[in-house]
Amino acid sequence: MTNIALIIDVGGTNTRANLYDFKRNKITKYANFNRLISSKINLSEFIEEIIKSVSYKEVIKAVFLAFAGPILYEDRLITMSNWKSPNCISFDEIQNWSIPTDKTYIINDLEAGAFGLISLIESSSTNFEILYGEAQLKENIKNGNKLIILPGTGLGCVGIVEIAKSNKSTVYKPLSIECQHTTIPHINKLQQMVMSLLLKNAKNSTVTWEDFISGRGLVSIYNSLTSKTHRVDTTKILKTYDPAEYIAYNAMTGEDKLCCESLNLYYQCLGRFAQLMALTFKPSGGIFLAGSTSIKNKTFIQHSDFLNEYLNNSTQLHLLKKFPIFIVLDELNINGMIWLLKKKNYQLTYRLT
Repeated sequence: MTNIALIIDVGGTNTRANLYDFKRNKITKYANFNRLISSKINLSEFIEEIIKSVSYKEVIKAVFLAFAGPILYEDRLITMSNWKSPNCISFDEIQNWSIPTDKTYIINDLEAGAFGLISLIESSSTNFEILYGEAQLKENIKNGNKLIILPGTGLGCVGIVEIAKSNKSTVYKPLSIECQHTTIPHINKLQQMVMSLLLKNAKNSTVTWEDFISGRGLVSIYNSLTSKTHRVDTTKILKTYDPAEYIAYNAMTGEDKLCCESLNLYYQCLGRFAQLMALTFKPSGGIFLAGSTSIKNKTFIQHSDFLNEYLNNSTQLHLLKKFPIFIVLDELNINGMIWLLKKKNYQLTYRLT
């Protein structure tokens, strides 16, 4: 019999699952599942489908679930803000799914990503592309606080705080934050114009960071700019399955000036957000832009105003220059859960029962 672990990365839009072979110490190639998931019913059906696909020669020894949303462990509740309502999943509901509940572990996806970054650094991975900083700064990647920023369907951010222990060993504590849901300040005139249009249609009296830096945020920026220019040929883009991806693609190819302007403003806002988080965590070990969106848009980011906005702080410019910035070219969440399995650090997660 083969002992395996079911590893599931539950995102705001896409959910990915893999089966991990303990003995061979790797993901089994045949078992790579991807699905668009937008409700807990979809997720439970997806998990049931995976369980049914497991061979009779395989035994599930552990299940890891990483959720792209805040987890209230005391209330045993998960909130998926980008899902359809009802967007909350209770631990009791998960217990009714077709999984071994006494072997199921739950973690926030950002914290899983933090462990994934630690895993890559420990293995001396070269799957990082330096975006900013002197070459020698890359040598300090193993030391100091770190910061991961994941722009995608929504905006995620997790700090990794370095803690020195008495026996001279170093441990890291991931701290996922939710300040992307706080009010975004005025950044420039173009952003102010977009903000004023968003406020007219907003349910709340404020506009948040995630209202700009997210898939829907990019679409909102584009809509606002088309309104400004009185451009009417937006139907083709906005009726596509994923208008944000379409806008980004047209921006990267340079085929649409307005798409370029929209994506550049998106990354200006991300640059200012990165500045705020950098001054909070002081990540001498690096700032890491991660996720599939960052990988796809890598070339655009390098030529955008992201860095100009990140360094736009005369008071603390000297400090901001000390923090190298990287684009992560590898998958963090899955790697993080595998790292926890290898290290048997189950105490860093929450067991379902």
